Amino acid sequence: MKIFISSLFLLILVESHSQLNAQTHQTHYPNGNLRSSGTLVDGQQHGQWQYFYPNGSLNVDTQYKKGKQYGVCQTYCPDGGIMSVENYEYDYLVDSAKYYYCSGQLKRVGVYKRGLYEGPWLSYHENGEIKYKGSYYLGEPHGEWFTYNESGMLVEEGSYKEGEYDGLWKFYNNDGQLTFEGNYAFGKEVGEWYQYSKKGKKKLYKKYD
Repeated sequence: MKIFISSLFLLILVESHSQLNAQTHQTHYPNGNLRSSGTLVDGQQHGQWQYFYPNGSLNVDTQYKKGKQYGVCQTYCPDGGIMSVENYEYDYLVDSAKYYYCSGQLKRVGVYKRGLYEGPWLSYHENGEIKYKGSYYLGEPHGEWFTYNESGMLVEEGSYKEGEYDGLWKFYNNDGQLTFEGNYAFGKEVGEWYQYSKKGKKKLYKKYD
């Protein structure tokens, strides 16, 4: 019981010290408009901070913990629409993230792990069609990837290995017709590559070492 009371008293002292050392800090643009606003505790950013465009509209709404970004960070377009929603832990991007076009359409969605892309990510054209889908490992493309045009037609498909093209890749025109295919190893073309005519006829395009 005495240990609990002592710990509670120490916590209250720490919080009281932080409150006494907390100062509101603001910066301004040359035109006088607010540029940033938040709290400094012992000279470090702490709690909510907001950053603004020169016209006064909100640009960034984020959180800090002892001088490092921590928690949800939201950014906004100049017209007020949401641009991104991210999560931070001590300046590292973590967990889920979403990015938007200023039109409001979702642009990209995926997950970060200690500041690096990790796992499946999806990207969209502004008209809502999928732009690409694939996975990352330690921040690099890894595994199967698919790329689409604004009409939703597949234009590329293949695999990455640790950020490099790997294995069989196929390329299509905007009508979805196969035009080229061939293999990669460590990011370089290898073996026989083939080209396809508009009628689908296959012919050798080039042979790589």
